[in-house]
Amino acid sequence: MNTLNYKLPAPTIAEVAELIIADSDILNNPYFVSIRQHEMALSDFQQSQQQFYFAVLFFPRPMAALMARITDPVDRLGILENINEEHGGFCYEHMHPTTFKTFLDRVGCNTKGLSDIEISPQVASFNHTLLSVCSFSALETGLACLGIIEYAFADISATLAKAIVDRRWLDPDSLIHYNLHASIDKQHAADFFKLIEPEFHNAEQHRLIIEGLKLGIYIFNRLYQDLYTCNQDLRRQHDLIPTYVT
Repeated sequence: MNTLNYKLPAPTIAEVAELIIADSDILNNPYFVSIRQHEMALSDFQQSQQQFYFAVLFFPRPMAALMARITDPVDRLGILENINEEHGGFCYEHMHPTTFKTFLDRVGCNTKGLSDIEISPQVASFNHTLLSVCSFSALETGLACLGIIEYAFADISATLAKAIVDRRWLDPDSLIHYNLHASIDKQHAADFFKLIEPEFHNAEQHRLIIEGLKLGIYIFNRLYQDLYTCNQDLRRQHDLIPTYVT
């Protein structure tokens, strides 16, 4: 990866984020390739998306931790609006975990049993890495990390939405959650990026921002790589580890 050698004269953070995302080749991650090429079975997609639910459920927490570190209340507003949107504008039916459960129901998952599903170490690793970055890394790093995840998720959501419809797992009118994120997440990314844009051409802050951009796309790409192999790992571990009933 050599994203620092970009050729733009005075690039914005969003422009550099696009270069880093392209360099990561995340949309050619095996997870997305297997769905697009009709190689992933619906049952494996269902199980991987049940695990992704735990990332959706957790995501507002690192965002809130990061917001709490911003001293200027005006600078908090864009992220606060994002957190509010994650919580459905205080409406349970529109909260992102709720809409994602609806999506899972529509693709044939049993969401009543979600509370009995063990969160995989792969998803737990993503969640806790993100919380650690937002709580303890430089503020610029955390903002860049969350921003690039939001930026990438817009195109990921559009890719998944198209694949789900193409595979006829859902019709376009029944699709939920991913179609929303395809339309709003680049604006959410802009809310993070605008807070660090003024410092982007300061040498020290620049280094911290690039660190956050690269880290964010790395852990997000790795999450989908892990989701691709997660089903096999869970089945193998289920066979190896005894279950104790008290």
